[in-house]
Amino acid sequence: MEITIKDKVHQLRATFGFLAEIDRETLGDADKKDNPTIGAGAGLAQAVIQWQEVGDIYALRDMVYCLCNHEGKERPTKKDIESYIESCEDLDAFSDEVINFLYGANVCKKALKTMVEPLSQAVKEEMDKLKTAELKA
Repeated sequence: MEITIKDKVHQLRATFGFLAEIDRETLGDADKKDNPTIGAGAGLAQAVIQWQEVGDIYALRDMVYCLCNHEGKERPTKKDIESYIESCEDLDAFSDEVINFLYGANVCKKALKTMVEPLSQAVKEEMDKLKTAELKA
């Protein structure tokens, strides 16, 4: 997958480096000894859920930023990615493309299938409970 930011084409790559970076970006500097799921795609799963279920646009930005982690000095900044997202003509199509890209990547498939799907259902159930409680209030 590729995107063009400031007339520069950036290749998005889902690699082990991407997984390590999205874990750090999403989960912070949590100690792996305290949480054995860190490094097992937990940050990726959280970022996908934050975007798809909650609508946290920063999660989408962070996923795209981390997918560019192999580009070194040529890597777009988070501000560049934010500008790209703000000017995106069809954000839903772009988002779908990023998520489908991740679901198709060898390093992401298993984590997304085993973590996101069950967690997404749990998030939906919690959101439904909150909506029901708001309606009763």
